[in-house]
Amino acid sequence: MEKVKGVQDIFLVYRAEDYVVNLNWIQFFNPPTKNIRSVRLDKDSPVVGDTLHGITAPEDAMVRYVWRADSKEVGYGDHYTVSVGDIGKKIELEVTGIGDYKGTKTSNRTHPVQAPDYGVDFKEMAYDGFTAFIDKYYQYDEEKD
Repeated sequence: MEKVKGVQDIFLVYRAEDYVVNLNWIQFFNPPTKNIRSVRLDKDSPVVGDTLHGITAPEDAMVRYVWRADSKEVGYGDHYTVSVGDIGKKIELEVTGIGDYKGTKTSNRTHPVQAPDYGVDFKEMAYDGFTAFIDKYYQYDEEKD
């Protein structure tokens, strides 16, 4: 008997007088033989709007992705775009091997997500707004004070 490797297809077909029905499609797989060795993120200090990617070893590994922000699942694709709701949270990626790959690995958590720096001094902006309001609606009389 010869050992067959890879995926093998079996068709179960029901045949009646004037039609044929495919009852099932079964695939037999050999058990996974390759291990997922590691996963890491391409950025350690994400900012809102950044797109994170996982880098697995081996690189050609077939995996299922689960992205988490402070342990809450937030995504399932091969990349994750950091959102405003992630500010202050730490992002991590868990990958699980599929097909010929087995095992589950989790990346290190990132530093807390930061808000983008727009180069605006909000404290100064608030002061200027308050000063403009006071100047418009209140009169200061130095002689009385």
